[in-house]
Amino acid sequence: MMNINMNITPLKEVGGNGGSKFDACAGGKVRGLHIRSGAWIDAVQVIYSNAQGQEDSTNRFGGQGGGLGAFMLEAGERIIRVGFTTGQYVNSISIETDKHRCISFGHENGEAAYFDIPENSEFAGFYGKCGAYVDSIGVLICSGFHLPQNPLPGL
Repeated sequence: MMNINMNITPLKEVGGNGGSKFDACAGGKVRGLHIRSGAWIDAVQVIYSNAQGQEDSTNRFGGQGGGLGAFMLEAGERIIRVGFTTGQYVNSISIETDKHRCISFGHENGEAAYFDIPENSEFAGFYGKCGAYVDSIGVLICSGFHLPQNPLPGL
């Protein structure tokens, strides 16, 4: 659950029409992502620092297929752009950070959509619809809260 002081804004949802609604919104500063992917994006999970400064995560949303990929942010790094390719399902997710690191999960084919995270906001997670795969997806951004840049010990 998000901190009550956070202002969450959903950006446009893209993808197919199937599945049940999900909300993978971080309860603190995002530290990374766990993505299961194969031919499509099978599942998404957001890793974050909770109010006590400990690593926590959202539930995993989607199915159990595909291989597990992880992307962890470095100290002081922030996600500045999220991209998707979609068809009936979400085919790929791409992430770009302010330290010029980029990663993609899944297969980049289908209709492309890109979302820039404004400088005064932070990436807060994903929302959309899922079943055995992630059918549709959107980006959640937040403003109005500030956690320390390195809330986890050793970062």
